[in-house]
Amino acid sequence: APTETEDTFTYNGEEQTYTFASAGSSALYTVTNNKRTPAGEQEVTVAITDKTNYEWEAGDDDLTFTFTIAPKALTIRTFINEETEVALTYGDAALAANAFTYTVEGILAAEEAEILEELAEVLAISAVDADYEQFAGVGEYVYTTVGGVDFPANYEMGTVHTAKITVSAKELTLEAAYEHGMATFSFGGTVNGDVVAVTYSVDGVDLIANEYIAVAADYEKETITATVTPTDPNYAAKSITLKAVRKVTFTVSEPFAAATGVPEAPQYVFDGCTATLPLTTPTIDKYVFRYWAIQDEAYDFSTAVEADLVLTAAWEKTVYGYKFRALNLGADYATGTYRELKWESGAFALADASATFEFTNGDLIPTVGTVGSFRVASWVKAVKVNDAYTYTPVKRFEAAVSAEVDEDAYYVALMTLDLGKGDVNGDGEITAADVIAMKKFLVGVKYQTLANEDAVWQKIGTAAPAGGYLYIFLWDANGDGYKDARDVITERMALVGGYGYEVVSDKNVNGVLYSSQVVVTEDDSVFDIDATPVSDAASLFAALDAGEKVAFLADIEVVDEGDYTVYQTSHEIDIDLNGKTLKVEDLRIRSFENVKLRNGVLDMETSLTCTSEHGKIYTYDLKRSDGSNISDNDGYSVVAVFLPQA
Repeated sequence: APTETEDTFTYNGEEQTYTFASAGSSALYTVTNNKRTPAGEQEVTVAITDKTNYEWEAGDDDLTFTFTIAPKALTIRTFINEETEVALTYGDAALAANAFTYTVEGILAAEEAEILEELAEVLAISAVDADYEQFAGVGEYVYTTVGGVDFPANYEMGTVHTAKITVSAKELTLEAAYEHGMATFSFGGTVNGDVVAVTYSVDGVDLIANEYIAVAADYEKETITATVTPTDPNYAAKSITLKAVRKVTFTVSEPFAAATGVPEAPQYVFDGCTATLPLTTPTIDKYVFRYWAIQDEAYDFSTAVEADLVLTAAWEKTVYGYKFRALNLGADYATGTYRELKWESGAFALADASATFEFTNGDLIPTVGTVGSFRVASWVKAVKVNDAYTYTPVKRFEAAVSAEVDEDAYYVALMTLDLGKGDVNGDGEITAADVIAMKKFLVGVKYQTLANEDAVWQKIGTAAPAGGYLYIFLWDANGDGYKDARDVITERMALVGGYGYEVVSDKNVNGVLYSSQVVVTEDDSVFDIDATPVSDAASLFAALDAGEKVAFLADIEVVDEGDYTVYQTSHEIDIDLNGKTLKVEDLRIRSFENVKLRNGVLDMETSLTCTSEHGKIYTYDLKRSDGSNISDNDGYSVVAVFLPQA
């Protein structure tokens, strides 16, 4: 008998014949149903032709064999964007459906179109574990091609090759903002609203916050690396190289080696940033620090630092040697008798010979000290130019007249009688009468009251007799129709020009304005305004611009039609300063009548605050002494103290 073959058969589109492993006596038997084309199986029958004379060794029955043609196995390859491996970053969008494709290998050429059409109905691409979706996370997403039950005849799924998406962590962004020697870090790059905790580090050393201050060690490094490291596995660390670090050193030149306050440590500044002005200011005796210099020029701290810098302290001398002399107020500078002064124990006093004393340039000249019955009223600088002296009123020291600059320069103290203040007449009050009485008691002073203008000018036009006179004026010197404090200023300015007379009282003021500019009223109010009086707007503004404190008597007119009390700001107010007008910001008046104030003494309870481009005016409250109402015909003025703008 033939034996079963060990051969296997696979569909190849052609008819195939079942053959035996051993044919046996093939001439004595017949074989039926041993040919087949499609995949599948059928029974092959082998029968003895002459059953009368022959039989099988194993028996008389016909032999049967199973003839199987296996389906042709197809190789399926899965692709994503025509690749078997696709790299994505966390947060990338999910791929479109048409990005997933497959190919089929092994279809017989003659059947390819037909079979592919059938396969399209049964093959599909599916994720092995999970589909990739945006924000699904870092990892691998594997895809394969699967087939349905209605697979085309004669074919079967063979080897299936997968494709995969590999999702890597999204790299954060890292930026550094620089200011001076500090780098401030910020990160970005997160998606999906993720809140990510991070750690900043510089050269591998973690930072407590997102700020890093350059240190000395950074100055030596070629590169400085900053890194932001997230805790979320979906994000990756990011590193950047910081700017180079520059060194800014502060020093002093050898003559000022003893100075204190010089920064010992240099500043380390990131390239392109600015250095900071040191908080401490260097100090050394007799000099003032001016600025930090580079190549003898003031260094601008708003300049970007692009190389190492060495800044040197620049100084200005402040203490100079000065010489002092005294001259009686009103004496002629050329013919007057000078006395040498010295500075000791915080005051000026007579000296036997000229000597130099050190003071700080720019400071106010002290006015303390007495010489006999005289005190320092003001100062004049005397500078010799071309064998002749020039004299200029001053209040502050100036290096240009220092003995170190000009040995013929002096500061001249103009001396006046030291009147003082106190209850001289013993009536229990300190009033103008005490000032007058004190002047009367001074040795060598004669007292005379002049009641008319002609008599005054007659006296002014003649030289003062030996011992001098003290005149009290009761006349309208400026011709404004009022006898008031403004007349006192006018008269005093006229007399001080060389005749040695001084106005000490004015009837309308009910007080005294004398050389120290102290106003004393009958209600015991004393206002030490300590200011130089001026009589016109030009002098006022010039003095304010020079930084001086001055007193000015201003004409004021206030008109209001209604009754009011305490605060009223709707008044039409102007203060006429010879053509210049000051705006009154606030006027406080207690009154229940129409008020008109012009020239004279404002002796009701009033407070004024006025401003101009030069400064602010402060005035003093004066009360009406008799308590009577103010009529429209009354005339008033205000003694105002002007201060320069801060």
